[in-house]
Amino acid sequence: MKYPLPIEIVRGRSPIVTQEYGDKSSVAWYKSKGIDLKEHNGTDIVTGGAVATYGTKLVCPVPTALLDKVYFTTPLSTQGNGVRIRWRDEKGLNQCLVWHLSETNQQGEYREKDVLGYMGNSGTVRPEPSVWNVHAGSHLHLMTYVNNVLVDPREIFDFTKWYVSETDTGQAKDLPPFIHFLNKIRESLFGIT
Repeated sequence: MKYPLPIEIVRGRSPIVTQEYGDKSSVAWYKSKGIDLKEHNGTDIVTGGAVATYGTKLVCPVPTALLDKVYFTTPLSTQGNGVRIRWRDEKGLNQCLVWHLSETNQQGEYREKDVLGYMGNSGTVRPEPSVWNVHAGSHLHLMTYVNNVLVDPREIFDFTKWYVSETDTGQAKDLPPFIHFLNKIRESLFGIT
C-alpha cells in the first residue's frame, strides 16, 4: 500500500517534483556547499513558485505515526529544519524525513492529516533566499527508509495523491509589508513572481 504525499496543498495547486531521488546532476553544486553526496538522496517537491510553496502544510500521511526527531537549523547546517516520523506496516519499519521546513511541531504521536510542520527554505537551498526574494529555494526534501535502508520515496508514496486544503495556507504570514511592496514592484517591472 502506498500513502498520499505528506503535504496539504491549496485546492487548485498540485505538487511538482523538481529533483528526483538518485539524480546526479547537482553533485558539483553539493560539493561546492560542503555536502558529500554522490546522488540526490531524496525527492524535492514544490507546490508552485517559492511564495506558493513556502508555508504549505506538512501532514502525517498514515493513520498513526511517531514524530520522534526534530532537527533545527544551526548557522552551519546544510539540512535546515526537519522532522522524522516512523510507522510500521506490512513492509516493516518506515521512516520519513523531511527537510527545509520553516517551522516544525514537537515530538509525539500524530494521526493522519495532523500538521507536522510547514514547508520552507531553511538550510542550503537553491536559489538562496535574499532580501529581494525571502522565499527563494522553498521546497520539501523528502527522504524515506524501509527497515533502515534508504529507498526512493516513490516506493512508499503515491505521487498522484495528496491532501487538499480548502483555504490558503497563509504562506506569506511572516512577510513584513515592506517585502510585499518589493515583491509587487519586482512583479510589475520584471514579471518575477
